[in-house]
Amino acid sequence: MQLCLAHYKIRLVCEAWAEAWHALDAGPLARLLAAGAGGDDSVLTLCGERSAQRYERPTGSRWQGWVRRWRGGDPAVALEAL
Repeated sequence: MQLCLAHYKIRLVCEAWAEAWHALDAGPLARLLAAGAGGDDSVLTLCGERSAQRYERPTGSRWQGWVRRWRGGDPAVALEAL
């Protein structure tokens, strides 16, 4: 019985975590993406327990932007650094 209760609590925490990310995706992150797509200066800072990663809208030509996207970093590596 105690194990079932522990699994239930973990499930609730995971569901709450997923709901929080869905809310961020639908709200502030969607607005940030729209602002960046519209040409506005956009900055996203992801903070973790050990460090933070800052992402800014790059400047430069379309060619430079394409090269940056082609060479883009691995998101898993960036998140692991947090």
